[in-house]
Amino acid sequence: MNPDTLNLKSNGEWVTVYITLPDGRTSNIDPSTVELEGVPAAWWEFQDNVFMAKFDRATVQGKLTSLPDYEEGLKFQALTLTVTGRLSDGQPFEGTDTIRVITK
Repeated sequence: MNPDTLNLKSNGEWVTVYITLPDGRTSNIDPSTVELEGVPAAWWEFQDNVFMAKFDRATVQGKLTSLPDYEEGLKFQALTLTVTGRLSDGQPFEGTDTIRVITK
C-alpha cells in the first residue's frame, strides 16, 4: 500500500479527502454532516461520483497529535483516520484510511 502523506511541518492550508460510495451515488451525501476525526468539512464539491471535502489543516493536525496511536518523537508513522457523515435520507456512513504522517 502506498498511503497518502501528511507532513505536519508543511504550511499547507487544507487536508483534502475524496469519498466514494459503494453505490456510486455520492450526490446523496449531506455535506454539512461530513467530518474528519470530528473536524467538520470547511469546503466541498461533487465531482462525477466522487465527493471532495477540504478540512482546516491546523485543526486536523491538532486532532492527529492527540489520537491514542500518535507517538511523539517518531519521524514517520501510520495513522488510521475516520471520515463520518450522513446521506440526505439520514443514513450514516463511515470510512477509514491509513495515511503516512511525517512529524519532523
